Amino acid sequence: MAGGKEQYEGGALAARIALGGIAGAAALTALVITLRRARARRRTPIAAAFDPSPRVADAVAATGMGAILAAIHPAPGRLEGALAGGGWWLAGHMGWLPAAAIGPARLKAEGRPSEMLFAYAAWGWTLAVDLRAREAARLNRPSD
Repeated sequence: MAGGKEQYEGGALAARIALGGIAGAAALTALVITLRRARARRRTPIAAAFDPSPRVADAVAATGMGAILAAIHPAPGRLEGALAGGGWWLAGHMGWLPAAAIGPARLKAEGRPSEMLFAYAAWGWTLAVDLRAREAARLNRPSD
C-alpha cells in the first residue's frame, strides 16, 4: 500500500481494532480534562452544575469510535484524529447518532458548541498519537 502501510489480515485486524478501542477509551481522559478546564473558566450556574465525568455509555462510545478509526487507519495523523473527533461530535450534535450511541448528545444543552468541538478534537488528537505510537512499535520504527 502507499505510504509504507501493510495489509492486515485476520488476527492482525482484530488486534488493531482491539487496540483502537483501548486507545479510544484512554483518550476519553483528554476529552474530560478539556471540558473540565473549559468549564472552570466560566463562572456560571450551569457550568458549576455540570459534571463532565464520563458515564459507562461514554466509555463504550469512545471505545467503539477508537476501534472504528483504528480499523479504517492504523496510524492516523494528529490532524486526522482531531477531524475524526470533531466529526464524532458533529454527528452527535446534529442528531445523526442514535441516542443510545451517546457521545455529545447528552452534553448538547450544557456545553457551548466550541467547547464541545474542541474537547472532541482533543479526544481524536490523543487517540491518533496513541495509535501512531502503537503502529510504530509494531513495525519497530520510532514514532513522530
